Amino acid sequence: IARGSSAPFVPPAVRTGLPDGVHTRAVKQTAPAGNTSAAAAASWTVDTTAAPPVLSGVPAAATNATSASIGFTGESGATFACSVDGGASAPCTSPEVLTGLADGAHTLAVKQTDPAGNTSAAATASWIVDTTAAPPALSGVPAAETNATSASIGFAGESGATFACSIDSGSYAPCVSPAVLPGLPDGVHPLAVKQTDPAGNTSAAAAE
Repeated sequence: IARGSSAPFVPPAVRTGLPDGVHTRAVKQTAPAGNTSAAAAASWTVDTTAAPPVLSGVPAAATNATSASIGFTGESGATFACSVDGGASAPCTSPEVLTGLADGAHTLAVKQTDPAGNTSAAATASWIVDTTAAPPALSGVPAAETNATSASIGFAGESGATFACSIDSGSYAPCVSPAVLPGLPDGVHPLAVKQTDPAGNTSAAAAE
């Protein structure tokens, strides 16, 4: 039967291969006396898919926070299941609050099941908790006693880290490797270098 057309049929009315969307079936009867009734109509929606939920409040890729509160939204009336760090999925509601996270990689995967019974693929969030930073490694440090009145001291730390240097016990200021120190007078000259990693942790100083 073409959409919108009328044709005789014998109950029940069977339709197969219905695409996603709204469908309506209208039925009229014609009595033996030739009278045709008004239509009785039924409408329903075919829904065979569910999209992954939308996440919000996902932590930065690297963070020193040991807790997280991640929200998620989906279809009206949907239910959700969460898996933390690859564990079993369990019913959950937004936001999923995670506390006491240890240093290392963490994941949250969230699926929704819509009112039609479809379960989506997972929406995932991944991040690394990092609560410490090691002192940077120094290179090119002069001998304990030298007649050189200049020095070029290199330093290296975590990928993406920034550095701050203190020369001769002065205030720390941003610096890049190497720290070049010219025109040094006779005497003791200390250099101290700290790094701040991408998660926001500042190390103890590496000093020479």
